[in-house]
Amino acid sequence: SISTLCALTIAAAAGTATAAPVDRTLYAIAQASPDFSTQILLRFDPDNPSDAEVIGNTNVSVNFLTYDPRNDNFVASRQGQMYRVNRNTGNATPFAQPGSSVRIAGHTYVPGLDEIVVAYTDASTDDVYDRSLGTLNADGTITKLYSYAEADVFDMDEIVWNPSTGTLFAFCNQFTDFWEFDLGTGNIEDSGAIPGPESILNADRNPANGLLYFNDGFQN
Repeated sequence: SISTLCALTIAAAAGTATAAPVDRTLYAIAQASPDFSTQILLRFDPDNPSDAEVIGNTNVSVNFLTYDPRNDNFVASRQGQMYRVNRNTGNATPFAQPGSSVRIAGHTYVPGLDEIVVAYTDASTDDVYDRSLGTLNADGTITKLYSYAEADVFDMDEIVWNPSTGTLFAFCNQFTDFWEFDLGTGNIEDSGAIPGPESILNADRNPANGLLYFNDGFQN
């Protein structure tokens, strides 16, 4: 049985709105009994989440999941390791590590760049709560775009592209604070706190209706 959602994304390109219907299916990485050492890929309708369909075992344990429309698969990660996850089977294949001192803090596909943007900390140069934004390369390395100090982005641990505003949302997983980033300039705006859940772990925005889907540390 499924116990906990560990990562969440929607498999629809977050571009401009069109008249065509948008697939609202949510995909998630979840823990499931009896083997909690690895995780499964599943999909479900957000209006009927209890009727989830298991796609397959990933054979790894991850924290973040992003749909990559360039190849119709997913990118997933845990700590400093990133994976390519097959959308049809759930099987995860590791990228080369971006660096032994890098800790991944979320990622999302940005259509204007046609890139996966990654939030991360490099322990060799950064304090533990500093964050950088960069683009994921095919070899698993990251090309840095901008860096931010702890005072500006304390414990930022998830990023989501918002197609309606053309900005990047980021969340603090301890206090539900969130920020908006302009990827053209690097400017950051503190947008306050989201009332409700105590800890946002993973999120994605539905391009069909603009709603934000998330799972937190206490309920999914």
